[in-house]
Amino acid sequence: MAYALGTGLLLLGAWLIVDRNQFSLDNARWHRTKWPDSSDPRVRRLNSFGFALFGVLFVAAGVYVIALAAKLAP
Repeated sequence: MAYALGTGLLLLGAWLIVDRNQFSLDNARWHRTKWPDSSDPRVRRLNSFGFALFGVLFVAAGVYVIALAAKLAP
């Protein structure tokens, strides 16, 4: 179970790193809702950096869970 959780966290983190907020923008366009989409490239870079940083956090948590499960299991 821990390996499944760790793998899920790894996959979610990798998706966040690769996607970098594109899913949120596409979802906002699909539902025709207002999304604070700035034309300023600095704001876009900062926003995508936040998603990538959150993805790195998920990847690190997944690696930690897998390493802990491997350490505990004989």
